[in-house]
Order: sequence, then structure tokens, then C-alpha cells
Amino acid sequence: MIKAIIVDDEELNREFLSNLIHTYCPEIKVAGMASSVNDAILAISQMTPDIVFLDVEILDDSGFSVLEAFPEPDFETIFITAHADYAIKAIRMNASDYLLKPIKVAELKAAIARASKRIGRKTSGLTRDRQFEIMNNPRQGHILPAGKIAISTKDGITFANLDEILYCQADRSYCEFIFTSGKKMMASKPMKEYEDVLEGAGFFRAHKSYMVNLNHVSRYIKKEGGYIEMDNGDQIEVATRKKKSLWDLLEKSQ
Repeated sequence: MIKAIIVDDEELNREFLSNLIHTYCPEIKVAGMASSVNDAILAISQMTPDIVFLDVEILDDSGFSVLEAFPEPDFETIFITAHADYAIKAIRMNASDYLLKPIKVAELKAAIARASKRIGRKTSGLTRDRQFEIMNNPRQGHILPAGKIAISTKDGITFANLDEILYCQADRSYCEFIFTSGKKMMASKPMKEYEDVLEGAGFFRAHKSYMVNLNHVSRYIKKEGGYIEMDNGDQIEVATRKKKSLWDLLEKSQ
């Protein structure tokens, strides 16, 4: 199912287009609507649509302002307007298509077909960020490869076995993964981007800077503030507020 958002400052226009899409283009799901530039930017950011039907003239602003907020959009744009004068600018902004009001069903279907082809081509060559989002976000309906995690690096995306990760360490807006083999891998995203997947695979946030694989904890030392020793001998500090939770988990695993 292709997800779409309609942006138009007139409610009747939004409803009319939505009804056309529902009736004649069932492969498209209208996930949301917006009536202003700011609302459109927010809706696109939150809903990550595949297609944006974008009115050129929005109140005292322009639909082009919406596109300017997304320098490298991962959605297709179909401009809709009563004026043909904007066609060249729309093309220059890499719009997928351009429909004139009143919208004709045949032209709408043709525009959606062209946008769908472009979406299909991008799906086989997804941007690195989109690939990462799909693989590491099961809540979007996507399933991770069993026992693996997608790690985004400066060179691309690496699939790693979760049971081969000893721990990961936050490094400002980056995150370093340390493996049982001794290999280290610097991810180009912060730890919070991996936290959901890791916690679901037996990892524990021992400290704001560390997530450890409980399967590779060799011992927990209470003295000197408390720290974990990993299988490779590395010692990880345990935050004071995390000590009881960690102790409870370790006791359950015995």
C-alpha cells in the first residue's frame, strides 16, 4: 500500500481529491491531510508518506516552501494547481508530476502510476537512512532478520549478529560497537537509534554511555562504585540508579 498526504488550504479540495483517490486508486492510502505549510511539514515528518499531493498556493504561502524544508525528499511530489504557470518551477524542484484543477480522473491515475514507478525504483535502492529505519523499526511492520541488527556506518549498512556484540558505547552523536572477535565498528547514528532492538535482544543500559550484552557479562563487582566485567575483560561502569535493576536481572539468569 502506498501512503499519501494531501496538502491544500481548502477543505472541499482536500475531500474531493481524497474521494477520487479512494474511488479510482485503491492502491493509495490517504494517511493524512494538511491545510498550511507548517502543518504539511509536520505531517510529512511524522507520517513519512510515499506521495505528497501538494497545492501550489497555500494561504499566503506556497507549496514550494514545503519542499524547501526537505532538501532531499524521500517522497514523490504531485503538484496540484489551477495555474499552469508553475509547471516549470515544479519540474525544476524534481516534482513527480503536475495536475491542473479541476482534476481529471485519467490524469490523476496516470500521475499516480508514474509516481508509483519512481517509488518502485527507489525501493530497490533505498537511501541508507531509510534502509536503517526499515530494518531496525519493527513497529513500522517490518521484521528484522532473525538475530541481526542493521548498523549504519559511513560506508553503508552492515548486518551484524546480535550474539556477537559484547557492548556498545555512546560517542556523542555516534555509537561504537565492540564485538566478541575484538572488532570494533563505529556507527553513524546515536545509541538511542539502536536501543529498542538491543533491549529486546538481552542488552542492558548499564550507564548512559553503555549498553551491554548480558550474555557476555563475566561478573559484576559491587565495590568501587560497581562495574561489570565483560568476557573480553573490559570493565563497564554501572550507573547508581541502574544497580538494582542489573542485580535483579543477573539473579534471574542464574
